[in-house]
Amino acid sequence: WSEEMYRIHGIEPQPIAVEFIRNITHPEDVNLFDNGFERIMNGEQTDFVYRLNIPETGQVKHVRGIGQLIKDGSGNIMRIFGTVQDVTAQVEAAERIETLSLVAKETINGVLIQDADGRIVWANRGFTDITGYSLGEAEGKEPWSFLAGEETMMNLVEETYAQIRNGHSFSSENVLTKKDGSKVWVATSFTPILDDLRNVVKIVSIGTDISKQKELQRLQDTMLSDLEKMVEQRTK
Repeated sequence: WSEEMYRIHGIEPQPIAVEFIRNITHPEDVNLFDNGFERIMNGEQTDFVYRLNIPETGQVKHVRGIGQLIKDGSGNIMRIFGTVQDVTAQVEAAERIETLSLVAKETINGVLIQDADGRIVWANRGFTDITGYSLGEAEGKEPWSFLAGEETMMNLVEETYAQIRNGHSFSSENVLTKKDGSKVWVATSFTPILDDLRNVVKIVSIGTDISKQKELQRLQDTMLSDLEKMVEQRTK
């Protein structure tokens, strides 16, 4: 047993029997462990992930076990060779990514992921609902190449990319042109994803349709203007 085996299993250096590992295996994964060990004894090379309940701390660890038999020239079993790797961080990260992906997919907000050159690599259902464009229609394109219209404020677009190139997040409200030619107001937050050298590798943007709020604001402004005119006339 290597020193890492003792660290992973949370015990002091001592002989470790297969039964010990089985006893601290998560109850829901005991059958998985048994099947994996049975495959090893049948001469198959195994590679599977199971959970351990660490006795001293109560921590649950995800470990990857790889094992195979070593036989002599006559086919007799000499020993079992294997490795155990703590993959808790990788499993938990994958679970977080899956959860975030589900949230991004199902949210009513439009979510875009662009590469470092600004080309779309992923869009959720919310983006399609807001703009009318599917991922297949948008993928590989720079969003403003097909979403900008006569009312789009291109100075805000330029400011957005200037901020992103400097590694800064940026938020703005702008008018987009939908696939059917109609206009939609969208409030969008842009966040650059940076590597260790602070180079932009991805751009994540989340947009919200604020057309109803803008229309309400327009009506309020119109009513206020009309009231001011009425007051002015009555004053005269």
